[in-house]
Amino acid sequence: MLNFDASHNMFNGSIPTALRTMYGLLTLDLSENLLTGSIPSSISQLQSLIELRLGGNSLGGTIPSAIEELKKLEILNISNNGLTGDIPSGFSKLETLEQLDASHNHLTGTLASLAEIHVLTQVNISYNLFTGQIPASLLNSSFYSFVGNPGLCINCVLNNCDANLTRNLRRCTGASSRKQKGLTKFQTGMVVALVTSALVFAIVFGTGFFILQCQLRERHDAEEDDILFRKVMRATEDLDDRHIIGRGAHGTVYKASLGSQDGVYAVKKLMFGGSDQEGSRSMVKEIETVGKVRHRNLMRLEEYWIRKDYGLLLYRYMNNGSLHDILHHIHPPPLLDWNLRFNIALGTAHGLAYLHFDCVPAMVFEISNQ
Repeated sequence: MLNFDASHNMFNGSIPTALRTMYGLLTLDLSENLLTGSIPSSISQLQSLIELRLGGNSLGGTIPSAIEELKKLEILNISNNGLTGDIPSGFSKLETLEQLDASHNHLTGTLASLAEIHVLTQVNISYNLFTGQIPASLLNSSFYSFVGNPGLCINCVLNNCDANLTRNLRRCTGASSRKQKGLTKFQTGMVVALVTSALVFAIVFGTGFFILQCQLRERHDAEEDDILFRKVMRATEDLDDRHIIGRGAHGTVYKASLGSQDGVYAVKKLMFGGSDQEGSRSMVKEIETVGKVRHRNLMRLEEYWIRKDYGLLLYRYMNNGSLHDILHHIHPPPLLDWNLRFNIALGTAHGLAYLHFDCVPAMVFEISNQ
C-alpha cells in the first residue's frame, strides 16, 4: 500500500501503532477525525513517507522528535489539535520539507529549527504561543502565517519583509533578538531588591504612563485603519457601482484591488437605517462579534469601519467565487465528483456547528449557497 487515507471520518482513540508496519507508505492522512492521545514515536519507521496529515483531531502531548527521521517528508499538517511544547530542534534535518501547517495548537518556544529548512515554502504556525524572532528564511510568508502569536517579532533589514508583516507584527528589540543569559544568585538577589525598591515608583507613575501609551496606540491604530480605509475607497472609487460584484438583502458587495502587495478584497456595505440609533448600536455589536470568529471553515473578517449611517466589512476576495457560482454561473461547470461535494458539505457543517454550538455567543444566521 502506497497511500492510506482515513480522513473526514469519526474514528476515535489513539493512532494505531500497527501503521508502523506499512513501510512503503508514501501518504498517511488521518485528518478531521476524533483521534486522541499523542503522536506515536513509531511513526519514524515509515521511512518512505512523503505526506503526513494529522490535522483536525484532538491529539495532545508534544511533537515527537522521531518525526525528524522522516527524511523524505515534504508535507506535514498537524494543525487544529492540542499539541504543546517546542518544535523539536531536529526539524532542521527535514531537508525536503516544503509545507508545514502547525496552526491552532498550544506550541511554544522559538522558530529557530525552521530556519535551516531551505525548501520550506509554505508555513502556517498561526494561533500558538511561539516567541522570539521570525527567521529571515520565512519573511516571504504571509502575515496570516504568524497571526495569533503575540510573542513573535520581526527584524527587517534592507526591506526584506512583506508589507503586511511590517504593518501587523512588532519589531524585535535587542532583548527579544538576543539569547538571554542566566543570572547568578547574587545578581538575582540584586534584581529582586531593585524591583522591590522600584515598586512604589511604578505604582505612582505606571497608571499615567499606561494611559498615555493606550492613547498613542489608539491614535496609531486609527491612523493605520485610515490608511487602509483610504486605499479601499480609492480602489472602489468611493464605492462606485462599477465595482459592485454582488447584492443581497443585507448589503452590497464591492471588489477592491489594492495592488500586488495588499491583494484583492471584497467589501460589504451594510446600511444602518438612518436615525435608528438603537439599530445602529445593535449592528455595530454584531459586527464586532463577527470580527472575533476564528475557524478554518469560515471566512475571517479582516477589518471593519463604522460610519454614521453605514458600515463596511473587509474580507479577502475569493477568486473561485461562491458555491452558487460554481453550480449555476460557470460554464462549462467544473467537475464536482461525489468526494468533492461531500467535502464541501462537511466543511459547511463544521463551520455551522462552530457558530451554533462552540461560538460565544452562539450565532444563527440565514444560510445560502452564495
